[in-house]
Amino acid sequence: MAIEEEWGLISLNTHKANDMAEFLIQEKALPGLESWSLQRREIKVGHSRFDFLLKRGEEQLFLEVKSCTLYSRLATQFPDAITARGRRHLEELTQMAKAGQKTGALFLGQNPHTRYFLPDWHTDLDFAQSLLQARGSVEFYPVAIQLHRKTGELSGAAQALEIPWEILQKEANDEGCYLYLLRLEEQKRIAVGRLGLIDFAPGFYVYCGSAKKNLTARLARHQRKKKKTHWHIDFLRAEAEHHHALAIRRQADLECALAQGIATLAEGAITNFGSSDCPCHSHLFYFTQNPLHQPSFHRLLGDLRMDQLLEE
Repeated sequence: MAIEEEWGLISLNTHKANDMAEFLIQEKALPGLESWSLQRREIKVGHSRFDFLLKRGEEQLFLEVKSCTLYSRLATQFPDAITARGRRHLEELTQMAKAGQKTGALFLGQNPHTRYFLPDWHTDLDFAQSLLQARGSVEFYPVAIQLHRKTGELSGAAQALEIPWEILQKEANDEGCYLYLLRLEEQKRIAVGRLGLIDFAPGFYVYCGSAKKNLTARLARHQRKKKKTHWHIDFLRAEAEHHHALAIRRQADLECALAQGIATLAEGAITNFGSSDCPCHSHLFYFTQNPLHQPSFHRLLGDLRMDQLLEE
């Protein structure tokens, strides 16, 4: 139902998010929506159903609510997984706005310490680009609220979050670097191109790579087992199971910085693996336990994906 954080709770119940949004609308406590009142919930338009219909005199506003459970130190983000439904909502809201109707999207963040809102283009590039295209047609209301750690009740006022559009416009492209995670169930000796035979212990392996274009296609290629071997990672992929792929879509060349960051968290590295064209000791790192379960891993990811950009 919820995740406990040091400042309070992060609700995972989307119905509760809509209830909180309704309460804040009725209390005139949502920045930018103070002059609107609730007319109806759950309105079907075309093939979609939107969360709220608001009214202000003779005006009406179709409002979709998105509950944000992803955040870094500085930014509340949405989505935390690819959302074709969320993208469709944005596109339909945009079409409705261009036809003369008022439309909006409320992004309800639950980390009161963040200052910004951004779509997570690293996870869902299509959603982020749809949000960019909706700018100027759809009104966006990103806010941060706080839920009491013991009671789960709203604590304090909703705070408006800034959308740094210039960052989104610059960075939301299919290029950058990535982390590719593999799992090896048992110890294996694998021939890796010119590196020769290498003994791989059972556990998790994190590979740091980059693609100056078509990053999505690069990650899809890594996930396939049947392909012509070209990079060092192809030889390991033939023997290990795909576990996860994480894009870091930024224009800056961060591959080596990413490898250095992962090296500080890992328990080992395969010498010269994936680093033949740079001065790094390695671009493949070993973990006995799943690194996705380690908070330090996510802090590094959040810093490289978002916070560094916001601090520049």
